[in-house]
Amino acid sequence: KLPCVKFLEENNQNTNQMILFEDDELVKMSWEFKAKKVGLTLSIFENFDGFIKAHQLSPFPLATPIYSDVNLSPTESGLEVVKKLNELGFNDIHLCTGYERHMIAVPDFIKSVSDKNFPVTS
Repeated sequence: KLPCVKFLEENNQNTNQMILFEDDELVKMSWEFKAKKVGLTLSIFENFDGFIKAHQLSPFPLATPIYSDVNLSPTESGLEVVKKLNELGFNDIHLCTGYERHMIAVPDFIKSVSDKNFPVTS
């Protein structure tokens, strides 16, 4: 079983979606390839505004797993983005970073902090 899909089933969610906030092209391509390989729909955003536009057109379920880079861009922090997502009611939020957990102030609502490898194995 795929861990991400199992988690969604346990919470009675019928979604195979994931959201990634990332600005690195190689990371985005890697995640797209791996998501497709395991049958997940991956929505990728480089900033919060792009996410909000998409979410207003077609809302994402609040239990959708969200992964965010800590350093999205020089003008937007991933930590700011995840705070806004949590305020909207999203509750399955993870940080992907090259930093060790003790090196950043991780909000209580963050479920995990990991490297930038795709979180689901086939």
